[in-house]
Amino acid sequence: MRSIAALNELRYFDARGLFSTGGVATLHGTGRRYLRHDSTWSWADPAALASLRVGDLVNRSFSWTRSLRMAGVEWRNNFELRPDLVTYPVAGLKGSAVVPSSVSLFVNGIRAGLNRLAGRAGTAGKPPDRTDRRRRPVPAARPGAILPEPAGDRHFGAAARRPRAHGQH
Repeated sequence: MRSIAALNELRYFDARGLFSTGGVATLHGTGRRYLRHDSTWSWADPAALASLRVGDLVNRSFSWTRSLRMAGVEWRNNFELRPDLVTYPVAGLKGSAVVPSSVSLFVNGIRAGLNRLAGRAGTAGKPPDRTDRRRRPVPAARPGAILPEPAGDRHFGAAARRPRAHGQH
């Protein structure tokens, strides 16, 4: 008797979010079976820097533990929605000079910046260049866009472990 199986993933997105579902369809003789792996609805709000996910997920694990398939809800801050924001402390130097001077900033023996001061108060240092995951430059929405204070990282999740033979048959 011959069998055939197909792995599928379907996605639908619009302004209300992204719905994704995936599973395996199997045909074995006259029998048919569909095993759902995951179904998730995700929504993100760039203005609030937050994401919401409802449905199935695989938890993060340590190298010495196993991941679990769970069903639940997750809300978190998502700073990846605004790649132009600097989310870490930026080094800076402030000072003043009576005569025209220059300040060089060295990081690990490599010159990272040079500012010339014309005999007045000044600041050395600038927000770092921002790149995306492919290391392409990302233009800032406004120069020096620094994450507003307070910028705590918040995460909430509630889930239940899915049974070993999860899915719909």
